[in-house]
Amino acid sequence: MREGRNMSPQYNTFARKVLVPFFRSRIGKVYGSEWIPFNTPFIFASNHTVSFDHAVLASYLVSFVKKKIYFPTKHTYYDFYGERISRMLGMVRVDKEEPARCIPQLLDKLRKGHCVGIFPEGVGHSGKKLKRGKTGVARLALASRARVLPVGVNGGGYSVHLVDWIRFFIDRRKNITIRFGKPLSFEEYYHKPVTYDALRSITDRIMSEISTLCGKVYEG
Repeated sequence: MREGRNMSPQYNTFARKVLVPFFRSRIGKVYGSEWIPFNTPFIFASNHTVSFDHAVLASYLVSFVKKKIYFPTKHTYYDFYGERISRMLGMVRVDKEEPARCIPQLLDKLRKGHCVGIFPEGVGHSGKKLKRGKTGVARLALASRARVLPVGVNGGGYSVHLVDWIRFFIDRRKNITIRFGKPLSFEEYYHKPVTYDALRSITDRIMSEISTLCGKVYEG
């Protein structure tokens, strides 16, 4: 689908002039931005701390990639916002019954030159340990052969509860720190059968890099 098709120009203007500056205003320090790939689609994989991680990261990355960034999104959030707003925000719906159905859509976005963001943990949390990474990021990396940019996010102190959503919007502190790592590629797997062991190994490697960047323990 061509970028912007069936989407109101007002929504595009609102996202660019209001949403991006707002979420970017929450970012304090950024490290490793020199690792962000230019002029090529890539997948970035991050730990998941709050419900707005995707918006905060996209608000920073969009100035580098100059393209829309897409995220697989849990069906409940996608349906809550509605299709028009969800598409404006770059959400790709993940079905509860068949979550892997979103992979071809994300692959299509990468092939059209866009970037995709994934949170392998699946759900946001404020724990000191990373949850076991889901293998969707590995499936997409092998299918697209795009590099994976590991990202660590810290700060904010916001959970997924409504009261913390409100706090996020009224808190003016720049207390979110982002660390980008060296992009990962997995050429050694490109000409081999896609097995669960391979997917697990790739996912754990990505999660290990994220662990280093965000300072949280990953036990796999």
